[in-house]
Amino acid sequence: MAPTQYAEYQGKTYLVSDLLEAASSLPVEEVELPNLPGIEEIFETWPWDEGWTLREFILHLTRTQDADMNSPIILAPDGAVLDGYHRICKAAVTGEETLKVIRLTFMPKSTKIPLS
Repeated sequence: MAPTQYAEYQGKTYLVSDLLEAASSLPVEEVELPNLPGIEEIFETWPWDEGWTLREFILHLTRTQDADMNSPIILAPDGAVLDGYHRICKAAVTGEETLKVIRLTFMPKSTKIPLS
């Protein structure tokens, strides 16, 4: 079973499955990679700020390599990327010029991450 995936947005946490459900009836658009909202955004934090092991970095590269380019990028109503960073990376590396995106018209209910 695949691990549960989460997305952080405006200080809240969302289940990616809830984002996909909210996107399921919305139209798919084609966006040129340089015009993708947030493509030039500076991140305040990166996972490697906390120190990645080589194994974690390899996992990141593998997830990028294995990204399904048929799945649209999910955008928040304001254009922020909610799901699809590995696909964006893969598109940039492989020379894709456009990406499929779905822009949500509303945000689903946020969730609390269960403590293990």
